Parts: sequence; structure tokens; C-alpha cells
Amino acid sequence: SLMNCFFFIQTCCAMDISGASFYFFTDDAIEYPQGPHFSKMFFASGLGVCVALLNLLGMWIYNKFMKNWRYHGLFIFANLLLCIISLFALLVYARLNVVLGMPDTFFVLGTWGAVGIVNMWMWLPGVVLLSHLCPSGVEATMYALLAGCHNLGLSVASYAGACLLQWLGVSPRGEPNETHQFDNLWVAGLVQAVMPVLTLVLLPWMIPDARQTDALLETGTSAVEGSPWQRLRAYMGSGKEGGDLAADR
Repeated sequence: SLMNCFFFIQTCCAMDISGASFYFFTDDAIEYPQGPHFSKMFFASGLGVCVALLNLLGMWIYNKFMKNWRYHGLFIFANLLLCIISLFALLVYARLNVVLGMPDTFFVLGTWGAVGIVNMWMWLPGVVLLSHLCPSGVEATMYALLAGCHNLGLSVASYAGACLLQWLGVSPRGEPNETHQFDNLWVAGLVQAVMPVLTLVLLPWMIPDARQTDALLETGTSAVEGSPWQRLRAYMGSGKEGGDLAADR
């Protein structure tokens, strides 16, 4: 349950600002003269395909070099690296990549692809950890619980991102001359990059500091071992036994 809470909190902190970034990247020269001017087909499909292919590369790197790392070390490394990449990606929102001579297409493909690779390094150890902490016989329930909490976290992140954009005055609509709508988009990107890293302070209490190959549960462990209901029943049972002994005397 602690592991699930950690991933839920981290998912909530990854605020979704795609509602504004979509217009930032796809507005044409009339709507946003300084923008990247990506086609909607490239942004919605081409970019996604490239990131999906790089996800496979991330899986291969994990399986080749990272599957024996400790959970704490891998989560810290991946979160910090993701934060650095996300901060570097802010250059496109400030249009500084153009000043530095880096084309928008290659810059976005590079940063978004790197984010996809690192996300694999964060997701795969979570699946491994879940498999080690899942008692026999309740695998479907555990995975359903994890997926449900993840989806709930994504919803919270979407609402939080929308509130952040509204508060910063970033509300593009694809209208002509809306350059001013993107003045504070880099601030939203900064918050999005930094917030997930703050959850690392919870790591020692919510994630075991073990290697990914270590067994975390003994064979035959009950799915409700140590649960509040089990402890309550044990307490009530011990109280009843004490009362019976007093009556016998």
C-alpha cells in the first residue's frame, strides 16, 4: 500500500500542461509568429511514434544495465535525470533554443525522446517491485489497484495542470496574435519539471531499499498479513481468551 501511495503521489505531482503546449507547438504564423509551427499530424502522430520507439530503447537499456540496481538508487537517478531533461526542455518555451541555433524539430525530438527513455527506467522497477510485493492469488487485484490509482493520479495531474495554467494566465485558443498567452508557459513547465522530484523525500518510508532481484515476501505469505482488520480480530480474540480464563478461575 505504501508503494502504491508513493506512485500515486508522484503521478499527481507530474502536472499536465498539454492543453497549452499543444497550441504552443501547432499554432501557425498568424496565431503565434515566434512558434515552432509544427503540423498537427507531426505533433499528434509522428512525435508519438518516435517516442514509442525510444521507449523500446529504454526497456533494452534497463534490462541490460539496470535490472540489478537498488530501488532507491534507480528511482533517485531516474527522477533527477528526468528533472534535468525537463528543465533543459524549457528552452523551447522561452525560444532560447532558436537563439542557440538548435532547430525546434530536432530539439523537441531529442528532449521528448529522452524523457520517454527515462520514464521507462521509472516504470519498469515499479512493475518489478509490485511483482515482488504481490502475495500469491491476488495478482489481478493488485494490478487493478495499481492501474486504478495510476489513472486517478493522471486525472488529478490534469486538473492541477489546468488550474496552474489558468492561474498563470496561459489560455491559448488557436486565435490570431495570441503570443502573449505563452509568456508564462515556461513557468508552468518549470513547476511540472520540479514537482515530481519533491516526492523523493518520501522514498525511505514508502519504497524498500533492496535490490530488484531480492525476494521481499516469504513464500505463502497471506495477502492480508498485518492488515488493520487482522490486527483487530487478533486483539479481540486475545481479549475474549483472557475473559474466558478469568471466568474459569
